[in-house]
Amino acid sequence: MGATSIRPLARFKAKLIAKSEKGAAGKLLGWARRYGVIGVFLVAALPFFGGGVWTGVLLAYVLGLRKTVSYSALLLGCLVGIALLALGVHIAGSFAASFIGDNVPNRFVWR
Repeated sequence: MGATSIRPLARFKAKLIAKSEKGAAGKLLGWARRYGVIGVFLVAALPFFGGGVWTGVLLAYVLGLRKTVSYSALLLGCLVGIALLALGVHIAGSFAASFIGDNVPNRFVWR
């Protein structure tokens, strides 16, 4: 029994596709349709509002991707997103530490 054989989910998918073809959501869906798996990966890797794994899951469902392909793209996208966030936090911490200088007590220094 597939997800589209359940009537409420089939209606939800139809409404989602119809709504997404209008407005800003249509641009995202059109962009993701054009790029397919790479689009799902990029949406999952975006550390911004509206991007992420949950949005990538919905996008993979709407695009009708196979589970193994979509899980792989989502996993890699999630890992890349985590790496981007960690890099951003590290850069911001280094930038803030350059202003503080040597006035930081030892309990705040990471060794």
